[in-house]
Amino acid sequence: MECTRFVRAGIVMAAYDEARQNDQKHSVAVRQAVEFVKQNYPELRISETAVRRILAEWRPRNSGTILRFERSTMTEEEVAKYRSVPEQQQLSSSR
Repeated sequence: MECTRFVRAGIVMAAYDEARQNDQKHSVAVRQAVEFVKQNYPELRISETAVRRILAEWRPRNSGTILRFERSTMTEEEVAKYRSVPEQQQLSSSR
């Protein structure tokens, strides 16, 4: 799986879960997840159908196990650390 698909799924599921924790119905939570992604990650393409597909893939009905993501705010130090990871990978793969 591409890293970007995994990250996108994590963002969508975290936004969906936040809406559900605020007692929103499924359909409203799906719409709120779309709006969250569009506002905060305009470079990511998203639709209500895409959110439903992500949920179906990662959280199938009657599944005993699900993957959960929670949003958190990173410190500037953490942001710098994680931004440097792709650069380090490029350096090591070019050697």
